[in-house]
Amino acid sequence: MKNITERNNLRGTIPTEIQLLTYLQHLSFEDNSIDGHIPEELGTLGTLAVVNLANNSLRGEVPRTFGDLDNLTKLDVSNNKITGLIPFEFWTENRNELSSLLQLTYLDLSNNLFRGTIVRQLSNLTQLTYLNLAENQLTGSIPREFGDMLSIAHLNLSRNRLTDSLVPSELGKLAQLRYLDLTGNELAGTIPSTLAKLAQLTSLNLADNRLNGTIPSELGNLAQLTTLDLTGNQLAGTIPSELGNLTQLTTLYLYINQLNGTIPSELGNLTQLTLLGLSNNQLSGTIPSQFDKLTQLSMLSLFFNQLSGTVPSELGSLTQLTKLFLSVNQLNGTIPSELGNLTQVVQLWLANNTLLQGTVPLALNHLVNLVDLLLQGTQIVRDVSFLCEDVHRDVWLVIDHTMNVSCLCCAFIDDYYY
Repeated sequence: MKNITERNNLRGTIPTEIQLLTYLQHLSFEDNSIDGHIPEELGTLGTLAVVNLANNSLRGEVPRTFGDLDNLTKLDVSNNKITGLIPFEFWTENRNELSSLLQLTYLDLSNNLFRGTIVRQLSNLTQLTYLNLAENQLTGSIPREFGDMLSIAHLNLSRNRLTDSLVPSELGKLAQLRYLDLTGNELAGTIPSTLAKLAQLTSLNLADNRLNGTIPSELGNLAQLTTLDLTGNQLAGTIPSELGNLTQLTTLYLYINQLNGTIPSELGNLTQLTLLGLSNNQLSGTIPSQFDKLTQLSMLSLFFNQLSGTVPSELGSLTQLTKLFLSVNQLNGTIPSELGNLTQVVQLWLANNTLLQGTVPLALNHLVNLVDLLLQGTQIVRDVSFLCEDVHRDVWLVIDHTMNVSCLCCAFIDDYYY
């Protein structure tokens, strides 16, 4: 027998007798309910090329005997309960070490309970194209030697405990890299401008760290980028206008930083964008009228800034919008009737713009999918009963007590902050 592939809700443990299958090349027990330890006897099957034990309840450590699997190209033990150190640290040049698995191209240890540091010996795996260590309890720094893994296309170290570590500038040497995710650590320092050399990169995720400094304008050179997520850092300065060169971008998240200055009108060039989040910053100036070109947007989030001027009527061109968040700014004027064109919108937040005034346009009755309209903290004087003419709609109209609304489908929620 050369191949074992089972997805039949298998239970119990992997029998040690599996060592008798001396010609086995492909072992896949993914997506079952197998528990217990990974048997050391698997390390005797020198013909194994693929070991996939993902999505089970395996515990214990990865056997050191796996260092004998010279023909192994794929090892996936993700989504289990495996503990211990990544088994590279104690063996650097000995036979029994995973870093001797020089044929390995795919290594996924994610969503387990691995602890300790990410060892530099991983960089010996020069054939590796996919490395996922996400969602463990790894500490320490990202080895600079990772810059020598020139074949790597997918690198995910997210949701660990990599504290007080820099993003190594050496990662800029990974010319084949398409996916880089370092989200949810405590990485500090600045974003290396060398990342702009990653010409193949399609996804850059550095969210929820402690990165500071400015957003490098050089990131505007990443012509293949579709996702850029820098949420939840301490980035300051302005949004580089060069980001407007990223015409393949579908997701741009810069939430929860300390960005200031105006929103570059060049972001209107990002016509493939579906998600744009700039909330929780210190952005000022007006909402660019050039946003009318972002016709693929499903979410535009600008709340908790210092934006001024009027709500642009051009936003009425964004007919794919389901979420429009403009609360807690300094917007003035009236609600443009063109927002009535946003027939897909579910959430419309305009609250806590104290200079907004006028009435709720009758055209908003066209928003048949609207369920969340926030207007409290404005000067809008309105009769909104027309919003309830469609009895199939459940509109939660969040307002202050100066308004007299008696329709059953509306409600006051005084502590709804936005």
